[in-house]
Amino acid sequence: MSTRYTSYVGEGISFEKWAMLCARNFGACIEMREESMDKPIPQEFKPSDYHVKERKDAERELEKYKKMSLKDAEKFLEKEYEKTLKERQDTLKSYRELRKKYEDMRMKVVSWHAPENHDGLKKFMIQQLDESIRFDCNEDYIEMPKKKNAKTWLNEKILKCIKDIEYHEKEYEAEVSRIKSRNNWIRELRKSLGEK
Repeated sequence: MSTRYTSYVGEGISFEKWAMLCARNFGACIEMREESMDKPIPQEFKPSDYHVKERKDAERELEKYKKMSLKDAEKFLEKEYEKTLKERQDTLKSYRELRKKYEDMRMKVVSWHAPENHDGLKKFMIQQLDESIRFDCNEDYIEMPKKKNAKTWLNEKILKCIKDIEYHEKEYEAEVSRIKSRNNWIRELRKSLGEK
């Protein structure tokens, strides 16, 4: 049975074209391996603009936090605290309502006089409800929000933005280096196949 790659050999593809198709499964072109085989390998790969955009976003955030007054930070934190508190309270309420439904159903199952040879079904029903209570209604993972100090919070936000800027600068440089290596790999392959 032919593969995605060898099916072209049966159709009479040239060695050079087949080598370029197979190159999709290797380092420089690995990101193309799932794309249509009709899509040609570019003459040159370009670095992603992801890290450039993220760095610009972090720079904008940094400027925003640098300009933010402590009073504005306190207002923001109070709104966030109230919003998060309400979300967590709503989650707790929904967990407790669901738990009540599960427990009511469990009581019905426990008090049910199952017909002979139906003990397995009854045990299964109880097991399903017990697992659902344990996983769907577990309040242990719901942390109630804590009020934050505005000055500390603002300093943390500024530091995070600085770290994000540094991170995205470094990652973009690494991306450019990888792209340069990928482009060299493709150039060498094309040259070895007689392409210009």
